[in-house]
Amino acid sequence: MKAGGVVFRRRAREEFDVAGDWYEHERPGLGRQFIEEVDNLLGRLLDAPSLFPVVHRDIHRAVLRRFLYCVYFRLREGRVVILAIMHTSRRPDDWQGRH
Repeated sequence: MKAGGVVFRRRAREEFDVAGDWYEHERPGLGRQFIEEVDNLLGRLLDAPSLFPVVHRDIHRAVLRRFLYCVYFRLREGRVVILAIMHTSRRPDDWQGRH
């Protein structure tokens, strides 16, 4: 895919930043590792977004391997639009009102 890149919705970007800060506070360097894992996942989303299952209408879910987080995204005009980056302990429908 790689055409238009990745775009974060405001709330998803906040979730990403808060999670990275939390992990860094828990153990120095862990926040950086979280960010690197999300970056790697975003690269895979750009390469092959259709490999990730659709979980609601046109919204896909990608699960981080090391951290208990899911990335919810949709494809729009050649871009991957990140709607949410959520810990797996949160209610799974918390992201459904986001567009």
